[in-house]
Parts: sequence; structure tokens; C-alpha cells
Amino acid sequence: MQAKLNHWIHQQWQHKGLFARLLYPLSRLTAHIVKNKQTKHYPSWNTDMPPIIIVGNIFVGGVGKTPAVISLCQQLKRFGWRPGVISRGYGAKIGPKPIAGHAPLDPQQVGDEPSLIAQLAQVPIAVHPNRRHAAQALMNYAPDTNVIIADDGLQHYPLPRAIEIIVQDERGIGNGWLLPAGPLREPATRLHQVEWVLNRRSIGASPANPEAAAYDHLTQAQTQQVTSPQHVDMWLQATKIEQMASQKKLTIKHWQEFFPYPCQALAGIGQPERFFGMLRDLGFELDQTRALPDHASIKASDLQSFEQAPILITAKDAIKLMHSPWHMDPRFWIVHVEAHFSPGNWVEVLQNQLREKNNTTICTRLGTC
Repeated sequence: MQAKLNHWIHQQWQHKGLFARLLYPLSRLTAHIVKNKQTKHYPSWNTDMPPIIIVGNIFVGGVGKTPAVISLCQQLKRFGWRPGVISRGYGAKIGPKPIAGHAPLDPQQVGDEPSLIAQLAQVPIAVHPNRRHAAQALMNYAPDTNVIIADDGLQHYPLPRAIEIIVQDERGIGNGWLLPAGPLREPATRLHQVEWVLNRRSIGASPANPEAAAYDHLTQAQTQQVTSPQHVDMWLQATKIEQMASQKKLTIKHWQEFFPYPCQALAGIGQPERFFGMLRDLGFELDQTRALPDHASIKASDLQSFEQAPILITAKDAIKLMHSPWHMDPRFWIVHVEAHFSPGNWVEVLQNQLREKNNTTICTRLGTC
């Protein structure tokens, strides 16, 4: 029921209808609160802390930050960086002290997304609603970390940032209004104040710009003072399917050869219908689907209607099931996806920006600039 309500609200936020207009006065209050947060003076930051990359969004709800963070970590590691991640730990009951660690991490303690990031990116992670506390805990746990990636936190202004990345999907800015009359956490002008904007396309969609042209564009940007954000296309591709109980992995094609009959699907993510649509586009015939709210734990009542046919789930939902009574249920198959980008060299350009900013910070600290 909650998932359907969320879907209906997001539909209303795509236009300035009666629902949005009735709530518009409250959006003026949101605008006032946002402006105060943006202009408030915050305490200075520990200058020995490594640079921080914010990966966030202004559109409320799931837009694809988690796969973007995972891919960013993986690519930065290939360039020799030692990234660590901080997160709020949404959905978990974080106590007064931050939690830091490596995979495997219990999603009930740190949240499903931090647990998934730690597992797939193989980086240290720290969680706490106060991102400053999380960052300090991360450095205490993994002192060799030389770049911190904040999963969300764009609106957490006490947290300093070297580079800001906004992830958005095909919904764009919706009706352009702030919460609750619209879907925006901050005004749309925020899109022009960051270094990078990742435009998520539908799963499986090809990028709009040819790779070569996009590569030339970013290579040229490396030698210029770029004041406007760099735009990158991002899309997710299904790579393999894995039985959760046995950890048997198959390609999508081979799985469909072994299981040519209809199956089922369950998703507790920001946009469940997007996952179901991807499965249908890949040729899966779904007898039934079950959409749960984002971050929701999976309960026995959610599985009552499912039959003995395979149940396709996301990697995020698999994390939730790890410590559940159903983690050995042979019906559950995880559909793994990977983020792809055009231009593909965008992290190379980003890490060059990061080195420049890092060198400037160091020489300012030493008084040698």
C-alpha cells in the first residue's frame, strides 16, 4: 500500500495539478529553511581530513546514487586512490556513536545501502546521521583513506566538500517545486552549482551522445577553467543472475534457458516498477510482482502470495535477506546490475580535478601557494 501511495505522489509531482497547488504554500516554507541552511556559518573542518566527494540528489527518492557510488569507488581504486564511504545509514537504528567497518556489515545495524556498498565496492564505510562524526570515525578506522565519498549528504551543509555530484533520472526536476508541492529538496538552480551531473537513463538504454564526442568534450575540459557542471550519461545493465542460497551464478541468457517458464519478482527500492520493467525488457515473463517501500525490511506477509517459481530480486533486497529466515530459500535469484557511463573516462577527469584541489589544500596548509 505504501509503495502504491509513493508511486501516486511521484506522479502528482510531475505536474502542477490540484494536489501540488494545495501544498505550494508549504513549499515556500521549505524554501526558507533551505536558504537558511545554505547561508548558515558552520564550524571549520579539520584540515588534515582528506577531500570529500558528495554524491547526492535534489529529487527526493531513488535516482541511482548507490550504483554510482559503487562504480566511483571501484574506478578511483583503479587510479590508485584509497576511498572510504560515509553514509547516514537510513533505515538502521544508529546509536550516539558512529559505526565503521568493512564488509560484511549487518544491514540492520548500518542500513541496506551502506551494507551493499561495502560488499560490492570493498571499501571501508562509516555511518552516522552526523556526517562529520561518520567521517572522523572512518578515518579512525581506516587512516590510510585518502578520499571520502559521501553517499548522499548534498544537503548536509556542515560537511565540507571538494567535489559535488548530483544524480538525476528521466524525471528531471518534476514540476520544479520544492517539497511537499514538488519532488525537490533544493531549488533546481542547484544543478548549476555542482561539478558533475550524472543523468541516469532507463536500464539498458544506450547513451545519447557518441562516446568519442563525449570523450573529446571532457578531455578539452581538463585544460580549461570549467564553471558549469559536466554532464555524464549513466545507465544500468544486468550482468548476471545469482541464486542466493547456492551462490550459483549464470548469465541472463543461460538462466532463461534453464528456467524458460514464468517467474516472480520482488523489489523494495526507490522505484520498484523500474526493476520490474527492466526484467520484462530482458524477456522475463512475470506471473506476479511485489513492490515494497524503499529500505523496507522483507516480512513473511510480503511472501505469502508467492508460489514455488523463482523470485527475482535486486542486490539491495538480497542484502536485507542475508540475516532473515529466507536467506537459504532456493526461490530467490539476485539480478546483478552494473553502472555504465558515457563518456567512460569521466572518473579519470574527476580524479585529476581531485588531485588539483588536494594539492591546493596542502600548499595552503603549508603556506607555500
